[in-house]
Amino acid sequence: MLKRPAARYIVLALVGLVLVGGASATTSSRNVYQNIKTYNRILANVYDKYVDEVDSKDLIYASIRGMMDSLDPHSAFLEKKQYDDLMMETQGKYGGVGIQIDIRDEWLTVVSPIEGGPAYTLGIQAGDRIIAIEGESTKGITTEQAAKKLRGRKGTVVAITIARKGEPAPLDINITRDVVDLKSVPYVGIVRDDIGYLRLSRFSEESGREVEDGLRKLVDANVKGVIFDLRNNHGGLLTQAVSVADKFLDRGKLISYTQGRLEADRSEYYATENPILPRDIPMVVLVNTSTASAAEIVAGALQDDGRAVILGELTYGKGLVQTLIPLDADANLKLTTAKWYTPAGRCIQKPFDQEGAAEEEVAEASEDDPAMTVEEKKETPEAPPVGGILPDVELEGERLTRYGLELLSQNHFFRFAVNYTAEHEIPRDWRITEPVVDEFERYLKEEKFEYKSVADLELERLQKVAEELEYDPSTLAAIDALSARIASEKAKDFQRNRDYVRFETEREILSKVWGTEGRYEATLRDDNQAQAAVDVLEDDERYHGLLDGKREIAAAHPTESKVAGTDN
Repeated sequence: MLKRPAARYIVLALVGLVLVGGASATTSSRNVYQNIKTYNRILANVYDKYVDEVDSKDLIYASIRGMMDSLDPHSAFLEKKQYDDLMMETQGKYGGVGIQIDIRDEWLTVVSPIEGGPAYTLGIQAGDRIIAIEGESTKGITTEQAAKKLRGRKGTVVAITIARKGEPAPLDINITRDVVDLKSVPYVGIVRDDIGYLRLSRFSEESGREVEDGLRKLVDANVKGVIFDLRNNHGGLLTQAVSVADKFLDRGKLISYTQGRLEADRSEYYATENPILPRDIPMVVLVNTSTASAAEIVAGALQDDGRAVILGELTYGKGLVQTLIPLDADANLKLTTAKWYTPAGRCIQKPFDQEGAAEEEVAEASEDDPAMTVEEKKETPEAPPVGGILPDVELEGERLTRYGLELLSQNHFFRFAVNYTAEHEIPRDWRITEPVVDEFERYLKEEKFEYKSVADLELERLQKVAEELEYDPSTLAAIDALSARIASEKAKDFQRNRDYVRFETEREILSKVWGTEGRYEATLRDDNQAQAAVDVLEDDERYHGLLDGKREIAAAHPTESKVAGTDN
């Protein structure tokens, strides 16, 4: 602990350092000097007069963190452990639950589950709010604090509670931590009809090389089209975004540019190589609401250049440049210094105070006007979104029902697959049959599978209200009778979800025997967006029409999904 008088001299020295290089007598610099003098006086008084003895470093670090909180969600003061975690996330492996997280509306939110990780296997989805970790609320938590709680030794268990849009009650899930492999390209293969598929799940140090290797495999296989999957890709190293885009664009093409406060801050990034994928091979890029940052840079570059059709959902809208500024051996500053733009000048970043604004503005622009004819509505262009990349073909991905989520979170598909594969030979071309689906139904009965449906939860609330208000006994009896009717209906949920059960059981069994390749092959067969991309690639007239700006909005996905819980 420093002696009390020393604090004033340290802070005054800090003031001098801050103003070096900017000592011109401008109004701005005078204001900075006056504000730092105020800060200095406050710090000295707290240090000298606060009721308990305080550490000067703790005070200064707390004020720096407060400064970062007043900027944007991605600028941060990183102490050594936080910096090491950031480096580990982009360079190697770590023990944890396998999710990428962010803060949205003050709540810890899943941006993307990492493929093959523990959370992914249990059905955790992008957009899920983690409202508690080990029973403690995450309201107001930082991503760094959350990461510390979620990570741990392989084999240990962490309990989380998630809230999902459309679900009336939170779900408690226990996740066993594992070592998460941060491979960028988990799968390269054929979807159907000689249409190639390449999945890029994140941008880390080897992404450019992995994408190049994958593209060479597809070219050698003489594919007649390529699907490049950037769904749930939250971004990563921006140098690798440039490297990846370089594999598709002609030498000299603008990939993206950044712009800060001053024109001198502008940086431009160009393709420096010849493309690996020949330009005469058509391409569709898949995106969704969790496609973010570096992935949006690549999608925007390919869209502006006319190199690919973009299919899926409006992307996340994270287009900020963070610069890592070393301060000393134990501290680094991650500071937002500019924004990313597509070659055509579209800002990727969504305004901080307009979370979801892009979707709202598009919705408002397409509201029915009774004074307009059907033809006029078709010809009236929609207002462009604020931030993000708007697909050429808008098609929602498929979603997971509560029944499916419960089966996943309780590990029933996994357990059944372990037992089934131990007793049966599973060739690569194995396909599930109805008797196997029936066997899974019998397994659930033997395991006494229980879950609370939406109707159960609503009825519980009604029952509680009726009891608290001391309703007539005949009313309570009617609620009991309704409960019995709901239980009868609930028994039919397996048949209502039979298509999904068939799909997920097949995928899990093939995954157990044939690993990532078996899982992807099973998934892509019923992936509505991937199959729609094949249709686009096989229709030359439609493909080129979309490249020329003829946008399409496809029909909404069905309520119940066969491919729910996949990396869509």
